[in-house]
Amino acid sequence: MDEITLIYSEELLKKAVRSFWWRSIGPFFILVLSAMLAGTIYFVLKGERSWIVGAMGSVVLIGFLFLAALYINHYRNTLGKFREMNGSNSTFRMNPDVFEVESSIGKSTMNWSNVSELWQFKEYWLVFLSKAQFFTLPLSCLSQAERELIINHIKAAGGKIA
Repeated sequence: MDEITLIYSEELLKKAVRSFWWRSIGPFFILVLSAMLAGTIYFVLKGERSWIVGAMGSVVLIGFLFLAALYINHYRNTLGKFREMNGSNSTFRMNPDVFEVESSIGKSTMNWSNVSELWQFKEYWLVFLSKAQFFTLPLSCLSQAERELIINHIKAAGGKIA
């Protein structure tokens, strides 16, 4: 079983959470929310007080609360787990059937088929186990051959590479 020491930093994990947040919501959501906010402000300044304006305002508020909650939840979860670790290292082990992640706070062994998607960024990869559950692989710790091996395992198990 190949074994790789993964070295994390708070800054790397903050970037990973921002990348997840931005890619999850996308610019279209921000654009629509901004247009709705502008429309609500416009109608309020014109003196409109109908239920439609109230509904628009409520949707805008809920949208911004959703954006904040999504970011804060993943930020606190990710950095909370990092701070629980004694040190900034974990161990990643892999073979053709399973992979294992171990740190001072626990150990998980999973089949490659548990990986639904891999998001690739310049400094790290986000490995998704569900739509909103992921772990971060720092690329500075992985050789090119190890990167290709991970991609091949995920593809062979039916995971999506994005």
